[in-house]
Parts: sequence; structure tokens; C-alpha cells
Amino acid sequence: NGPVDKGSPFYYDWESLQLGGLIFGGLLCIAGIALALSGKCKCRRNHTPSSLPEKVTPLITPGSAST
Repeated sequence: NGPVDKGSPFYYDWESLQLGGLIFGGLLCIAGIALALSGKCKCRRNHTPSSLPEKVTPLITPGSAST
């Protein structure tokens, strides 16, 4: 590797970038787990029987699949 020019616009401090990314990813992971465990997520267990149609029509009825 040649000499490193820290004043170059293409110079990146990869160690700091990697550490910052790991910290940011860890915080997002913890926030997601906390949200899932808090019960405030509206994407699960909100299926009430009243939201279902009264009569469900079967897609395949006896005799409809004739050969």
C-alpha cells in the first residue's frame, strides 16, 4: 500500500465507520426487540371473529373438479 493522504476527499476512517455501524445496528436491533415485546405492535393478534365474513364459500366444492 502506498502512502495514505488523510486530506484526500476519498480517505475514509474505516475503523470508526465500522464501529459506528455496529453501534447503530445494535441500537436498531434493541429497539426492534423492545417494540415487539412491548405489545404496541398492531401487526399481531388483532383478528376478531367479527371481522370475518359470515359465510365462507369454499373454493373447491364436491363435484366441481370433474375429469
